[in-house]
Amino acid sequence: MTVTKESVQAYYAIPDLEDRQAKVLDCIRNNPDVSYLDVAEKTKMIPKNVSSRISELLKDEKIFPSGSKVNPQTGRSLTTYRVIEKQVGSA
Repeated sequence: MTVTKESVQAYYAIPDLEDRQAKVLDCIRNNPDVSYLDVAEKTKMIPKNVSSRISELLKDEKIFPSGSKVNPQTGRSLTTYRVIEKQVGSA
């Protein structure tokens, strides 16, 4: 897959991208072991947008997959997430 200059510009042009990431991160921090669907419901965000923000937070090593749970509506397994808390005094 090739990423074009226009794709990168479009990504950074997303309004309030950092605010959306912060909203997702705060939700995961306050509700450990939530799935992307849980986050979407709690934040009133579109699930696809939450999924994208989670991918970014995983890449930035701000969250990690903590396990899985079953979606009661579909019976499918969903990954759950937790925030990586920085240790005080660690490098």
